[in-house]
Amino acid sequence: MAKVGLNKRFCDEITKVAPSTRKKINDIYSALLRGGDSNGLNLETVNGNPEMMTVRVNDNFRIVLHRDGKGNFTILHIDQHDKAYAWAARNRLSVNPFTGEVQLYVVDIPEVREETPETGGGLPPSAAASAAPFATKPPDDVLLRLGVPHDQLPIVRSLRNDDDILALEGAFSQGVYDILLRLYDGESADELIKELESESRTNVPADDIAAAVAANAVSQSQFVFLSNEEELDRFRRESLAKWRVFLHPSQRRIVEKRTNGPMKVLGGAGTGKTVVAMHRVKYLLEKVFIRPDERVLFTTFTKNLAEDIRSMMESICDPKDLGRLDVVNLDQWAQDYLRRKQIHVDLLFEGEERTRLMETAMSDSGYAGPLSAGFFIRERSNVVLAGQVSSLPEYLRVSRAGQGTRLSAVQKKEVWKVLEAYRQLLARCRKIDFGEALVLSEKLLRKDGAAPYAAVVVDEAQDFSVPAMRLVAALSGNTLEAPRPDSLLVVGDAHQRIYGRKVVLSACGIQTKGRSAKLRINYRTTEKIRRRAVAMLAGVSVDDLDGGHDDNKGFRSLVPGQLPEETRFADFGKEMDAIAAKLKEWKEIDGRDFGDYAVLCRRNRDCDNVETALRARGFASFRVKRSASAGKNHPEKVRIATMHRVKGLEFAGVVIAEVNQGVWPYRDNEYAELDSVAKRIEDDGERSLLYVAMTRAMTHAFITGIGPAPAELGS
Repeated sequence: MAKVGLNKRFCDEITKVAPSTRKKINDIYSALLRGGDSNGLNLETVNGNPEMMTVRVNDNFRIVLHRDGKGNFTILHIDQHDKAYAWAARNRLSVNPFTGEVQLYVVDIPEVREETPETGGGLPPSAAASAAPFATKPPDDVLLRLGVPHDQLPIVRSLRNDDDILALEGAFSQGVYDILLRLYDGESADELIKELESESRTNVPADDIAAAVAANAVSQSQFVFLSNEEELDRFRRESLAKWRVFLHPSQRRIVEKRTNGPMKVLGGAGTGKTVVAMHRVKYLLEKVFIRPDERVLFTTFTKNLAEDIRSMMESICDPKDLGRLDVVNLDQWAQDYLRRKQIHVDLLFEGEERTRLMETAMSDSGYAGPLSAGFFIRERSNVVLAGQVSSLPEYLRVSRAGQGTRLSAVQKKEVWKVLEAYRQLLARCRKIDFGEALVLSEKLLRKDGAAPYAAVVVDEAQDFSVPAMRLVAALSGNTLEAPRPDSLLVVGDAHQRIYGRKVVLSACGIQTKGRSAKLRINYRTTEKIRRRAVAMLAGVSVDDLDGGHDDNKGFRSLVPGQLPEETRFADFGKEMDAIAAKLKEWKEIDGRDFGDYAVLCRRNRDCDNVETALRARGFASFRVKRSASAGKNHPEKVRIATMHRVKGLEFAGVVIAEVNQGVWPYRDNEYAELDSVAKRIEDDGERSLLYVAMTRAMTHAFITGIGPAPAELGS
């Protein structure tokens, strides 16, 4: 029985055809598995090429496929009759003799240049008018060793800049596209060749595409081979989820790296940080910490993200290993741990209750000064708990750098009196705030001595506080003086910091010097959406989680795409009419469910209004909240959420609604009382929040609002 391979892009294409057409495609799958020609399929060669073929689906569509020397088929593309033949004539599928990558690429350069970027490639007409970075170097023999097919050398020589590479993404194989961008960013050709040679397997037969895919990691991110109908049925159910968590070789190197202490991984939105974190957990459970008593913790900041990660871990891990894995957000872990220690208190989150309790403490202590409850809450979190301050003498000595408001010794004594009253009030109410729960948990763990986990993996680390990171160090058994091998992976991106303040890992007992890596390829968001989102962060100072500086240099998206649409409206009704029309338009274009799209707002009350308005326009909706997952069991319902609630999630299209003056950037009643330093921190957080919201979008983004746009939105 022949094996049948599927191109990932083909799987994306068939989501856009009618259900009746998809059924006929399924019949073709089955016939190919049973031998193709002998099962009633009329396979036609293209331009006399015995390997490239087409097969009729119905009166409108044909499938393009490749047959190798072993009789295996690889399904590549589906299109209308004439377009399918034209596509087949200008594309090739072959095994690269230097890298072993199975490459699907364009050879007919003139036709490619006439296409638009949105249809799978297309060099801008003026490409030849400017100097080309690859015009003379690297030499041909070096480009060939880097995997560039010989018949694509002319197109590589004509590339002007990174925009040209992005525009031709659909014309290159995945490996070549990645190499060209890395060369353009200044990486050494010699070093890239060494990297490719270390990953390539020799003696892979050129006439066996299935064997070549099995031997090459880059190829496995683009093709999958099936050998029977049972595998086909399983693939139909699981393919998209499986590919979502597939590793690029650059990610696999991080996942399988053995370290002599904690490791840090940075990467922009959509670069696969969570995928790397999940596969690191899988690798540790299967290859490193394999004893029944060795447990691994995967922790993140929010509860709904932890629930989604737990679901994805179930799709990639062996059930026997899942029993040794805990996936939980850190505040929930601390609360459960304190209960196991017979410390029964209610966890106090941010909100009106915490503000009310602080105002009571201000009154109980007799404070009558100008500082607000918000100031005291921030002081407790950012100075007292972060600095492990437990007495007035310690508070008088502790550094308050970066807090903005300056305090004299007399003022510090007044502040401490309020904070002590607040601590005593919480004790009487049997409550504990999140920060104190983390501090107490760390102290108890250190007192017990033994770390409860063989390894800890942290996602969204940029939002963890100093007490949180100290707890992570204790959970993994790490100190600066005695780091434990393979015990901790910290993954994050300070561009997406929307909670808390900067944290220096080394100040929390986590030393990652010499054990850091960066992910640069965005697999989710189109390049134009990514660039618009990055523009929101102009002027924002971004750290590397350890006191240094981070930037977006060298980050790229795989697909050019379209810029976000940005439209202002006269009133709320017109805005909602436009959003309803846009959601229907996207659904028609993509052939997806409404559940693949989200409408995001800055505030909960705006989400309430949007939900009501869309319901009146015939839409069902699912509200993404702190305590719920993203609603995967409701594919027909548009997702509605605040910008905060969608950290770690992704959607085919995102509407960011009600981006109005006075709504975003959000400024509460205490904003006016802040000094310039504190205001800058708040404003940077709002910019990062909009960056997060935009980068949830894979293909479409629509930013709407009423009246003049906020000046901070830019253009």
